[in-house]
Amino acid sequence: MATRFDLEAAMAAWRRPLEHARAFLDDDIDELETHLRDHVDRLIADGLDEEAAFRRATARLGVVFEIEPEYRKVRWVKHRHRRSLWREVIWEGAMLKNYMMVALRTMRRQKGYTAINIVGLAVGLVCCLLIGVYVYHEATYDRFHEHADRIYRVIYNWQEGREAPAPPRSEFSAWGSAAAGPPLAADFPEVEQMVRFSGGHTLLLSRNDQSFQEEDY
Repeated sequence: MATRFDLEAAMAAWRRPLEHARAFLDDDIDELETHLRDHVDRLIADGLDEEAAFRRATARLGVVFEIEPEYRKVRWVKHRHRRSLWREVIWEGAMLKNYMMVALRTMRRQKGYTAINIVGLAVGLVCCLLIGVYVYHEATYDRFHEHADRIYRVIYNWQEGREAPAPPRSEFSAWGSAAAGPPLAADFPEVEQMVRFSGGHTLLLSRNDQSFQEEDY
């Protein structure tokens, strides 16, 4: 035997999730319910029965998860105007404390699962930090100079293994012949200044007619 549709019970069931969501104030829920009832009345006047009108109106209005984000955007502004901001902050702090207590209890009961999660999180954070440090080092290499955007380093491309069919292997190096410095400065007017350096146990820096010897660099 089919039961008769109860519009008031359906309205109460629709309203209940909204009352449990902190994003909605009582006035917001009342306004939404008034809008929903008006829509249902219009659909009934068009010839639909109460159940079909209610289902179509709620489908158009949306469920709580669809309309809650829009109300959450202005939640704190409403509390500030109503002078209930501090009470809401206290409630949020109490909920945070409750979440922490539940999390600690779960961690005590499931120690193995908790250890796996903590170790995985720690490894992930360490990897992210190492990758970040490496990327930062590469992006800021030699950027401490005052005119870093105008400084260029000449590198050498060494190729070997030219026999077919294997492709040649290339290696880039910042070391090369010191004889390349003066011709570059003489042939390219864009080169304002030139410096050469070499490796080994000591570092020799030369600029124009001046040379500097660095020990244990």
